Amino acid sequence: MGVKVGNGDLEGTNAGYTAGSNTYASTTASKDSNYGAIFAELGLGDTPVSIGVEFVPLDADISLDGANASTSANVGDYLTAYLMYMHDAGNMSVYAKAGFSQADIGAIKSKSTVVSQSSELEGIMIGAGLQTGELNAGLKGRFEITY
Repeated sequence: MGVKVGNGDLEGTNAGYTAGSNTYASTTASKDSNYGAIFAELGLGDTPVSIGVEFVPLDADISLDGANASTSANVGDYLTAYLMYMHDAGNMSVYAKAGFSQADIGAIKSKSTVVSQSSELEGIMIGAGLQTGELNAGLKGRFEITY
């Protein structure tokens, strides 16, 4: 069980459309943000494989047009379930992980209309990292990159 502090990138795309005589181009925007998560892992017997779950208890708002905020959405309840393979490399371990992520998309605002559409965002997660040996008080540190 542990806590994680990271930096993530959330990207959204608004499809182009025509309303009456007005044509609106497709727009894409992203938002970088620091976040915190909690995770728990359970080793699978004497194997180097463990199963884990990670939860980000924070919400994020993304706007597709910057300060105008005419198109935006709220993303929350981000949950990932994964398998991790750990290999001992002397003073530290290297690992690879793969899993499935899901988040809720709350109210979507488009041009001055709020669309009360609740939906889900789903995708595959892959990653790799390094884990330190035991530090003070039995703690371990990790550095990882995930997509």
